Amino acid sequence: MGISLKREGVKVGKSRLGRLLKEAEITGIAGLRKKKGTTRARKKDSRPKDLVNRNFNPESINCVWASDIKQIKTLEGWVYLAIIIDLCNREIIGWCMRSDISQTLVSEAIKMALKQRRIDWAGFELVFHSDRGSQYTAEATRRLLLRAGIRASVGKVACCFDNAVSESFFHSLEVECIQKQVYATREQAKSEVFSWMEGFYNRTRLHSTLGYLSPRQFLAKQNQLEMLQVAA
Repeated sequence: MGISLKREGVKVGKSRLGRLLKEAEITGIAGLRKKKGTTRARKKDSRPKDLVNRNFNPESINCVWASDIKQIKTLEGWVYLAIIIDLCNREIIGWCMRSDISQTLVSEAIKMALKQRRIDWAGFELVFHSDRGSQYTAEATRRLLLRAGIRASVGKVACCFDNAVSESFFHSLEVECIQKQVYATREQAKSEVFSWMEGFYNRTRLHSTLGYLSPRQFLAKQNQLEMLQVAA
């Protein structure tokens, strides 16, 4: 892993890399203690720590992202939505909808968020918070986060309050969009949910935690303040 990161132009010390790999519970990588095989199964209760501790109001953009999964009913069957939300401005920056609830659902949402925020390497200053679902604790998810320099964080088992912002978003989605519809197909659900998230929630919906601004309005305000600080 260290060689791969260097080839991508990422500078990270061997000791720090080892600590981050241990924190992410990733094994079978060169530089760690030798074991038989390339990977080792984790203990059943082995998970990343909760690095957020219900502090859902970071001061900066790209400081803490939160994620969760919701199932949506259609006449064709269930469709699953994974979202990535920046806790600073409450914007949905990544999402994916699929008919299955595999790890790919989460990884595609993460990739969208990275592209949306133009992040190749976060320098381990960005925290990705989720519940303990297998899609989030999967080895592939942890490696994806590690390659982007993102630290994984998980809440306690069956405790919705540890991921309250994501839960609140899904409540709004349910009340303001989903329960008003009977989706004939998964594609219809995908189109309607996308329109609500991108056309209304991100651009128009006001949040009391943002001083009654929409996520995009708050982001524009933050960017303007940063430009003024640089100019000063």
